[in-house]
Amino acid sequence: MKNIKEISENIRSKGLDPYNLANLLSEIKEQPKEYDKDEIIDYLASNRNFDYHSTQNDISWLMAEIGRSYKPKDVIDLCCGLGNILFHIDYCSSQGYEINENIVDIANFISPDLNVKNINSVEHNYKKKYDAIISHFPYGRTQIDGRKDDFENVFIKLSMNLLNAKGVLICLVPERLLFSTNLEKFRDAVISQNHLKSIISLPSGHFQKTGIKTSIVVIEKNVKNDKTHFIPYSNSDETLSNFNNGKNGFFIEKKLLHKRWDTNFHHPKHLELDNILNSEETKSINELSKVIIGYNRKLDKKDSGDYQLLHPKNIKDGLLTIYDNSRFIDKADLEKRTNTILQEGDIVIPRIYSDFKKLYIHNKNAKPSVAGPHLFILRSKNNEYLKTYLTTLEGRELFNQQIQKNIKSVAMPLISVSDIKNFQIPILDTRLLTKDNLEFLTEKELKEIKAKLQTSNQLNSELQKENLTLKAKVSFSNEIIVKLDLLIDKTNTIDKKIDTVLDEIRSLTNDFKKIKSLPRNEESKILRMQIQLDEKLNLLVKEKTGIKSYINEVKLWFTLWDLLEPESKKFIPQAEYLLDQINELEDADYSPFIIQYSRALENEILIKLFNSYHEFLINENIDRDNLTANEFSNSKTVSFAKAIKKDDRKYTFGTMNFIIGLLKKDGNTLSQSKLLQSFKEYVNKYFESNILEKIYMKKLNTIVSEYRNKAAHPNIINAESAMEFHELIKESIIEFIEGYREKPAGNNVYKT
Repeated sequence: MKNIKEISENIRSKGLDPYNLANLLSEIKEQPKEYDKDEIIDYLASNRNFDYHSTQNDISWLMAEIGRSYKPKDVIDLCCGLGNILFHIDYCSSQGYEINENIVDIANFISPDLNVKNINSVEHNYKKKYDAIISHFPYGRTQIDGRKDDFENVFIKLSMNLLNAKGVLICLVPERLLFSTNLEKFRDAVISQNHLKSIISLPSGHFQKTGIKTSIVVIEKNVKNDKTHFIPYSNSDETLSNFNNGKNGFFIEKKLLHKRWDTNFHHPKHLELDNILNSEETKSINELSKVIIGYNRKLDKKDSGDYQLLHPKNIKDGLLTIYDNSRFIDKADLEKRTNTILQEGDIVIPRIYSDFKKLYIHNKNAKPSVAGPHLFILRSKNNEYLKTYLTTLEGRELFNQQIQKNIKSVAMPLISVSDIKNFQIPILDTRLLTKDNLEFLTEKELKEIKAKLQTSNQLNSELQKENLTLKAKVSFSNEIIVKLDLLIDKTNTIDKKIDTVLDEIRSLTNDFKKIKSLPRNEESKILRMQIQLDEKLNLLVKEKTGIKSYINEVKLWFTLWDLLEPESKKFIPQAEYLLDQINELEDADYSPFIIQYSRALENEILIKLFNSYHEFLINENIDRDNLTANEFSNSKTVSFAKAIKKDDRKYTFGTMNFIIGLLKKDGNTLSQSKLLQSFKEYVNKYFESNILEKIYMKKLNTIVSEYRNKAAHPNIINAESAMEFHELIKESIIEFIEGYREKPAGNNVYKT
């Protein structure tokens, strides 16, 4: 009996399109095997060629169970797909509409008890209304009445019209619906007559093939209630309990929801910020300064030109950093966007979340520059007030808190122009040098202030008898001087620690440079690099104890962290740490970052796949001599055969990549190798088919040949290549772990 992947290959062998749903269903029906619903759904959802987004079982179950709490008599899913939500509705009459005829055919085949019809929900002439609508609305835009509109807007409007009095809509929507500025009127219209019961925020990357953040929205029709329950998703059981019992999360009054619905914006952690701004006289950025968006049109790369095109990475410690691979632009290219040329006094702020704490004030002696993509310029005739405010610790922290509150998270967390314009700046008096503000100043600035205060104190002391109020001023000045001495010592200590870290990173990259020049093969040089990494990282992590923050950061995009091997849990955050540290160097070579990240995937494949296959052969008492007997005359399988026969588990990443590549369908080597056939059967039993697909094999080969091995060559790995590798390696690790079936070795897969 064939698995789904093999069926797809069988369709291809007939000269037909394996990604045609009608072809797939026809082939499935010819098989004697009954395929599990989830097996087919997962196959369609995991392969981009089908362009099918599935609602995961845990979310489908949660949405269906929320519906149960309303005791409806009939439920409809307006965009039911393969019916994964309907599958969990067993408490009342239910039906689903799906516009794709082939999807409907497959849904009725895998779940014949469901009532799924091939109907265009938007254009259908409805004869009745419903107690509940439960749907995962599609993403994107559609044409309605001669104009384009977002799918979720269209379906929410339709749903509210189709619900009975006091019916309920339970829908899964992209986060954009909750904060997009152009949807404010739509959101207000929804809650003007209805009750926004709950918003359940799902973690980013919860669904296959997309990093789009989503939320479950529950709207009760014609219900009068002034509070909305914001619930963070933990797991389906706990989240359902919190929904039914009004626990966990927080509640927000209806009058505060006129602007945005997203969880981050309303989170109680921002209450302190609101209290500060409400207690002081403030002005908006828009009142104090113009906000200019950086130049963002597509340009050909230039090695020279009138102006350097700035990116967030060019701003470090309040200064401009120039890279060898910087891009330039001529004034003629700017056309009407000459306002993006930096002027003296311009305040430049990145709009990408990870870079919000950077800020640069342009001076006339700096290199002529143009603000590029992901940068804002704050400009006014007199920027002195803003500059003074934003160079104090208190001012910058308050500004950053407003950014933290207003970030809009879709695929990449950004801040919008309208948000920046509405940021509030307290109208301060001349007492900018508070004790807290001093924390932000440099050692030189601290010493200058100290000298001025000491001079002032001397004069004030002489006048104390004439003016008793000066006593308080002298006391305050003395307190500041003591604090300045402590801060100067603290600054020196921090500078020394930072210098130590950077020195070690420089030393590491120099060690790599020497290793790269050795007359040895790639694997030999990579082994030496790994030894150097282990030695240096032990010291670096001690010098900078922020490695835990990198672990937490990884857990945000990698929800299967607990399935990683112990060594992999060390390699990944260390690699992320290296990325940030190497970025601080001039002429940076990101080879150490490449090698360390590659070790994580190498370790996972070695332990979960190759080592476990060795264990399987031993536990099942398989005759390894017989299994490998005919492999030693084949140059492609001889090394693998020797390792299996001797139980030698010291595979390199390159070797494992080569062996996996031999498992491709219809390969000549595979058809003639008993060992490879055994190994492939083992892989298919303990892993999803995706790791043997050409797409995944190509990713592995690219990681090994284009990045890992090249990291051992004399050439430098630049930032651009490092970022491309970063996305590829994360994606590959996720796919490998998602495809891993965590079961004990020892089941009978192959016997010889």
